Amino acid sequence: MIALIHDQHRLYALRRASGEQTERLLPTLQRVLPAAVRMEESTDNQGIKLTQVFDADEQSLGYVAKSLPASAHIVGFSGPTDVLIVLDHEYRVARAEIVRSDDTPDHVRQVETSGFLQRLRGLGLSELQRPIELDGVSGATLTSIAILESIRNRFRAPADDVNEMVASLKFPDPPRIESVKQLFANAGDVEFDANSGSWRVLNAEGETLGQILRTSPAADNVIGYQGPSDSLIAVDSDGHIEGIVLGASFDNEPYVDYVRTDRYFQSLFNDQTLAELATLDVNANRVEGVSGATMTSIAVADGLPLAAQWYRERTEALRQRQLELNQPWWTSVVPFLTWRNVSTVLIVLMGAIIGLTRLKRVTWFCLGFQATLIGWLGITNGDMLSQAMLVGWAQNGVPWRNSLGLFVLTVVALLIPLATGKNLYCSHICPHGAVQQLVRNRLPWRWTIPRRLESLLRRLPLMLLAWVVLVAMLHLSVSLVDIEPFDAWVWTIAGTATKLIFVIGLAASLVVPMAYCRYGCPTGKLLDYLRTSSHGGWTNGDHAALALVALAVVLRVLSYL
Repeated sequence: MIALIHDQHRLYALRRASGEQTERLLPTLQRVLPAAVRMEESTDNQGIKLTQVFDADEQSLGYVAKSLPASAHIVGFSGPTDVLIVLDHEYRVARAEIVRSDDTPDHVRQVETSGFLQRLRGLGLSELQRPIELDGVSGATLTSIAILESIRNRFRAPADDVNEMVASLKFPDPPRIESVKQLFANAGDVEFDANSGSWRVLNAEGETLGQILRTSPAADNVIGYQGPSDSLIAVDSDGHIEGIVLGASFDNEPYVDYVRTDRYFQSLFNDQTLAELATLDVNANRVEGVSGATMTSIAVADGLPLAAQWYRERTEALRQRQLELNQPWWTSVVPFLTWRNVSTVLIVLMGAIIGLTRLKRVTWFCLGFQATLIGWLGITNGDMLSQAMLVGWAQNGVPWRNSLGLFVLTVVALLIPLATGKNLYCSHICPHGAVQQLVRNRLPWRWTIPRRLESLLRRLPLMLLAWVVLVAMLHLSVSLVDIEPFDAWVWTIAGTATKLIFVIGLAASLVVPMAYCRYGCPTGKLLDYLRTSSHGGWTNGDHAALALVALAVVLRVLSYL
């Protein structure tokens, strides 16, 4: 079933992505930028692909990007979320809006109404590429954190790989050795240094003479008289500038030659540190251009601070990445060992121990544990199995790092019936089941359900599972959280349907013991189907499970037609 649902969703996602061209995005974008009439693919100076937006007068309104499909592998509670990010001309976030989401509607709605995305405004590309330090939305923590991770992944620069050379579409070739020799007379070759993003200058014997930085690709969009230029910056071991020289250029001759031969202009930035150069304001410092080539030389000057800032950020990013690569594997798990995850794991393990040992016969101990299930696992953490979550994970993958506690809960719930033949989740771990156990037999009378009605009610969980298969395989626009009460444990974000099931199910349990578990829970029925029978033979549950698989197979075959 998992394989069929996952494969079907993969096909659906491919078809949906292929049909979402720029023309289809424009109506969505116009809700944010009403003046937008045309879009054009663009690439910023870090190699990040963006879409530039224009109005009717062909004036640029800024840039846009969507988190999907690049971040389709990042799952919140039950699925990925596609976020439209609008950037101004300085590549800062002007607005962010959810386009669509495969996560549960209640969690997505909580994120949208909380003002969470508005807190991204003003962040630049370099800030979006680092972990964004925003608190998750209460009641929708997993969804909101996944959105931040999706945005970061979308804006991750191609140069984030420590072994990848920074490529420029305008200046793809290595620095010209003739230009390098103006800075290092004995230079024989240059070699890219992935650890710093710079170029090592070597002599004929292969010894290192020094280091040079390039203004490309950081300054590829800085235009002089008629085009951009690539300047080379010589830096000593202490990070001080020793000289600059103009390398390859798309600008016009003789302006380029004027700049290349003006020694005074080339020495204006000597002895500055990279930190000082990164904050240099060319206009405020009244940097004088080269006579006869003012526009070309000023463009060269404007590119130097951009390059210095870019190299500093890149060096820090490379250092952080190298630290991550050198860390033991288990350190990547540590950030996800939150109190919520740890507490859920401990409660799940305790529930399994109680269910498999004689502790289940100790009344006072079990009552205390039931109170813990209800108060902590249910009300505080809201960690429970549901069809919405299981389908979302089957379609999009398991976000075990972000949802470590819920992942362990799911593994235990699915494996114990297979290994022991006991459905311990429903009897000893589920907070909703614990509430029903506490309220049963609290009234002096019980209602005996008529035989025919009971026979029909017993088939209801199977019918709901069939509905889940239809929704998962056909991608129907309905919410699976509305067929179960578990989302209502986070009452502030729950929808009306799940609240009604919650209230009616618990009320029914007062007169019919464990009413919801017996007659209304598809998740409990799914776990029952996993139970191994004591005699090892074929059961009615196996027939029902096989029928559900057959339904999924038929729907998968029909999708090819």
